Amino acid sequence: MDRRFPIPAVRCAHALVCAIALGTFCFAAFAADYTPAAPIAIRSDLEFTSENGILTGCGTFDDPFVIADLEIDASGSPYGILVENTTAIFRIENCRIFGAASTALRLTATQSASVVHCRMESSETGIELLEATYTQLTGNEIVDCTHAILLQLASANVIEFNEASRGLLGVALESWSEDNVIRDNVFDCTVALAVGQGCTRNVFYRNDFLSTWVSCDASCQWLSPEEEGNYWAGYRGQDVDGDGIGDTAFGIAGFGHQQDARPATAPFHFAEPE
Repeated sequence: MDRRFPIPAVRCAHALVCAIALGTFCFAAFAADYTPAAPIAIRSDLEFTSENGILTGCGTFDDPFVIADLEIDASGSPYGILVENTTAIFRIENCRIFGAASTALRLTATQSASVVHCRMESSETGIELLEATYTQLTGNEIVDCTHAILLQLASANVIEFNEASRGLLGVALESWSEDNVIRDNVFDCTVALAVGQGCTRNVFYRNDFLSTWVSCDASCQWLSPEEEGNYWAGYRGQDVDGDGIGDTAFGIAGFGHQQDARPATAPFHFAEPE
């Protein structure tokens, strides 16, 4: 059996028949309430099972495995959800994870995963991508985590519409994490951004960096295809013509000697801090 499809075909066929009978094929409606659950560890494609929180799916692009609507108290555990060394496609949605000693949600050597509308709280790290590729992190909230979003050896991921607050570090790229797109996020942590050496070709735009502490030691891109930059709390330039774009570039601290050529003079997503 192909290891990309660890649930037997008859199970997926049965799920398909049921979905058609209910008129809900290709549509999932997630409940607003959480279901309490223990920490989850998935270490191979064969471990995408109902015992590990899988609600539905066959592990394909058209029918990914789904973990949803769980509240995980990870107190006393290193992780809330750990997925590693998998090739199946999966989605984690509308989960709350808190209290992890290490990382609330860690994806290691995964591909094409999605994490959507989840809340990570009171953990050392909120979300960590290690050797993960083609991941979508969308609409998540990370609160009271020392490190909100951490990428290591992680490439070709998209991080968008997330909010990180009350932590030490908003988003960090380390160990040759390349070709990631980080857009439309709000980072309200002591250090908003840290990009390490070797982390090249990453793209940042329409982010609100609400701390004056930022650092970049690599060559990255700071404009959207429409030539929109980012909001930087530390920008002190003028906007004489009032078009919302600073008249001078914002110099980003660090050995990369980077500049945002079109810094926004007000946040994209929140009222300007007083």
